[in-house]
Amino acid sequence: MLVMLLSACLAAGKLQFIEPVGERFAGMTRFHLTCDVPDDEILGLEVFVNGQSVHYFESPPFETELDLSRFPEGELHIRAVLSRFSGKDLVAERKGQNHPHFFEEDVRLIQVPVKVAFSGEVRELKAEDFQLRENGVPQKLTYLLSEEHPLHLVLAVDYSGSMESRLPVLVRGIWQLLDQLKEHDRVQMIGFNHRVFEVFETDTDKEALRTRLLRIRADGATNLYGGVWSGVKLLSQSNLRRALVVFTDGKHDLDGEEDVYGKGLKDCVDLASRAGVPIYTMGVGSSVDPDVLQELSMLSGGKSFVLKSSQQIRKAFAVVGHELRHQYLLCYHTRSTFSGWHDIEVKIQADAGLLRYPQRLYFQQ
Repeated sequence: MLVMLLSACLAAGKLQFIEPVGERFAGMTRFHLTCDVPDDEILGLEVFVNGQSVHYFESPPFETELDLSRFPEGELHIRAVLSRFSGKDLVAERKGQNHPHFFEEDVRLIQVPVKVAFSGEVRELKAEDFQLRENGVPQKLTYLLSEEHPLHLVLAVDYSGSMESRLPVLVRGIWQLLDQLKEHDRVQMIGFNHRVFEVFETDTDKEALRTRLLRIRADGATNLYGGVWSGVKLLSQSNLRRALVVFTDGKHDLDGEEDVYGKGLKDCVDLASRAGVPIYTMGVGSSVDPDVLQELSMLSGGKSFVLKSSQQIRKAFAVVGHELRHQYLLCYHTRSTFSGWHDIEVKIQADAGLLRYPQRLYFQQ
């Protein structure tokens, strides 16, 4: 009987929307769906908007962009139907309001990453639990991304020559962090020495990253700011919950090599603040500059670690993994029309715990 019940549960399957999120749609909209049905059991997936077929997928991945501006203003009903060889279709739905005459210059979507450190029992917060002000003016949240929504994580790792002896401990720490991520979380990794290079492109396959980690060799100088800048740029266009983790054993020092990026501390901090990307910095060894790492993290809503042992390295990765599980992305539409820094204030209704978030964001026309 138990075997039959398990078989029935597995056969039932699940189809869910990752994107779009929220209840407000406008213009070009990203669609992303996932399911737990084996690929060889899938006949196809069809997406309907207000009863009209708008896209058909023959097989995963189920990701595309669709223009919703051709549908009238008002209620929008999005329905996805996954057909299977078994004949048991799976259905996922999204409902909300369509705004076909939405213009970016009139209303802009602002995303504020917020980390909640619970003082008591951990619970999932909802949009109504938060209060957000922009330059002192209360804002209405359009939607909230919680731990149930995917995370886009970029790892920026120092691969300068001095890192060679530390790589084994670093790899174990990263593995520990990967173990805390969910299946649909996306991970990307870049390395930096005197240049910046891709180690692993964005993917949900954590096992492939584990294998790739073992193949990189340490060599060269340390272009810390080039690595941080590149990591933030990768995340600046993401609509998911997001974070950058930086690991280094030294200061920004090119040792005579040409700086093709030409970026400094202020450039990195400003870009992270503009994009709303929290930076977690980890520095190990006597050559790191704690003040630089602290400034990168503090102003972006992240956290800084200065580490002195392999045990502290592993613990730091565990702490970051725990924090990312309780990261929220508050999303609202602003009508602010001026370019420049905007003060952000976030509070929670109940005394759930401490909040950490970027207290200034840069809006650019």
